[in-house]
Amino acid sequence: MTNQTINTGGSTLSQIGLINALFIDQATNSIYVSDTGSYCMPTYCYGSNNNRIQLWSLVPGTIAGTTVAGIGAYGAPGLYNAIAASYGLYVDLSV
Repeated sequence: MTNQTINTGGSTLSQIGLINALFIDQATNSIYVSDTGSYCMPTYCYGSNNNRIQLWSLVPGTIAGTTVAGIGAYGAPGLYNAIAASYGLYVDLSV
């Protein structure tokens, strides 16, 4: 088999660990994802908790999201955009 794509969870911009909430913006054809987990197999974890909100375009061919909130590390010193385990998501489209 050629050109095989294997999709796994993770913490890079092209991966998602654990989705807890979604928001679909039909006006911009994009989706906001509350990504709070990590992708773990029984013997290995591909990164720690993601703790981020990512914006993904729904345009075909999109291969990576953009982190719009959170830095992927809860409680990092001196950083005000750190979040932990968001279980809801609200997007104010009037801004």
